[in-house]
Amino acid sequence: MAPAEIQWRDGCPYAPTYDDTYYSEHYDQLGIDEVRRVFLQPAHLEERAHQDVITVAELGFGTGLNFLVTADWVAQETSARLNFISFESHPLATADWTRCADLRGDALDLARALSKAAPPLLTGWHHRVFADGRIRLSIYHGGADEGLDLLAQSLNANDPRIDAWYLDGFAPDRNPEMWTEPLLQRIGQLTRSGGHIATFTAAGRVRRAMLSAGFDVTKVDQRPNKRESLLGKKTADKNPTQNQNTERPTRAVHNVAIHGAGIAGASLARHFADAGEAVTVYDPEGPASGASSIRQAILHPRLLGDGTPVGAYRLAAFHYATNYLSRFKGYSQTGVLHVESDDQHQPKFDRVVDFYDADAETQDWLIPLSAEEATDKFSTQLQNQTLFFPQGAVIDLPIICAELLDHPNIEVRSEAGSVDSTVTTYICTAVAANTLPGFEWLEMNRVAGRLHEVHHAETVLSIPIVGNGYAVPSSGSTMVGSTYEYSPWDDQDALDHNLRENSPYLPSQFEVGQHQRGVRALTSDRNPIVGRLGKNLWMSAGHGSIGTSSAPYAAAILTHQLLGLAPVASDDELMMLDPHRFKERQQRRGLLTPKKG
Repeated sequence: MAPAEIQWRDGCPYAPTYDDTYYSEHYDQLGIDEVRRVFLQPAHLEERAHQDVITVAELGFGTGLNFLVTADWVAQETSARLNFISFESHPLATADWTRCADLRGDALDLARALSKAAPPLLTGWHHRVFADGRIRLSIYHGGADEGLDLLAQSLNANDPRIDAWYLDGFAPDRNPEMWTEPLLQRIGQLTRSGGHIATFTAAGRVRRAMLSAGFDVTKVDQRPNKRESLLGKKTADKNPTQNQNTERPTRAVHNVAIHGAGIAGASLARHFADAGEAVTVYDPEGPASGASSIRQAILHPRLLGDGTPVGAYRLAAFHYATNYLSRFKGYSQTGVLHVESDDQHQPKFDRVVDFYDADAETQDWLIPLSAEEATDKFSTQLQNQTLFFPQGAVIDLPIICAELLDHPNIEVRSEAGSVDSTVTTYICTAVAANTLPGFEWLEMNRVAGRLHEVHHAETVLSIPIVGNGYAVPSSGSTMVGSTYEYSPWDDQDALDHNLRENSPYLPSQFEVGQHQRGVRALTSDRNPIVGRLGKNLWMSAGHGSIGTSSAPYAAAILTHQLLGLAPVASDDELMMLDPHRFKERQQRRGLLTPKKG
């Protein structure tokens, strides 16, 4: 997406495209008082301070000011959790987020955190978590009508979740598509009975549209800064919209059982715990076993650049995980280089660069570098072109799994546990999935992999590298890998493989130290399994080599689905992840027998 065009006039942001300001400097230069007077106070959120969860939605995320002021009030004045949903068709560029944070950093607690976690300029849903999970932000990049349709599909139409709406697009005569009657009708359908809608404008056609959408509308005196704004209160629905998906729950569950305490199970447990749910995690091997025992896992996207649901999923998972995991111990943002191994990969490299417009300065999450540029930037001799991911990280999986599970709402039991159809249950381990009666049709492989630690005095590598090999530098050593062992390899063969694939990143003199071995869960189509298996039974498994990004994103998908929150993934992504995809394929070509590793 192209970023918003912003001019800064006396410290206030101005949009020349709409000939309008983001907020009025007449209230105060930071705009905080304006948000309180126009949105927060008229919406009567203080009446909902006793709620466990307060849900606010808005049209026009802009500089994030409404979110920041609302989050600040929730954090300081209530014990509630906040779900904040917003829609924005012109997101800010990184430089403008930084300037906003510099202006507001001392006045609003989350201003700098929001700047660092600002979503990339990509269409679709983006989710961020703040204040140890207490504040949840969901932003849709794109047209408000499209975003509202997706939100309506996700929420239960017979049990609307929105407590208050802020209508904060630019002036109706300058941005008419955000003030249409059909748009306000959809907003009315998504609002709780007794919920409020507040807007800075008092335009007659907006007032009439609000009335038509089921709101009792009054004018709010805003003098001396402006004359009036509008406030609506939702009346009882005369003809409530029927829910199109009866399987979606109408209320949150209060007890969740999770089988598996690796990165998939630990991520899911933490998401539910932060949402106020009681979680029991079962794993006879204890936390971070199998592939989650690796201490130098690299978090990076495996980009396809082909417009497929798989490519969209990988990218969204990377951006979500880098934000979500960064607050936990065991996370180290190092940046990651993806190095092309030979000229045969040139077409794919060019496709990725073109598809994501990587050469544009605004797409600063992905930076293409020539071999010379990468060598100069990282003081590491490289022969091929690279993709640099500044947000890439190294994950100590045992530490981060322990951190994720360290929550008063989570109980971890060192036992296998049983599957009870009366309890909402999630299978997050390939071991349990392969032995679950009635689900033998899940095509899941267990594939071992090994990393070797190489000690040396000379430093060759300054940044983690993936591509044909896998190398993570640390003081005096480099961890290299990794093997793909569908059947167990000989120790020497595994070592030779890892040294050979990573030879460009090692000095001439080194000593081989210890090795790590983990077992990945890999599906027949290499895509994760995320979704419903049966009654009260769900799954997050088969994340393979992308577990550090895929598992947290899958946890967000499943949590939002069960608790009726804003959608996370697109319908195409959900179909790609659906466990029952294997059944459909088996009707054509039979069951693929899993290989053992």
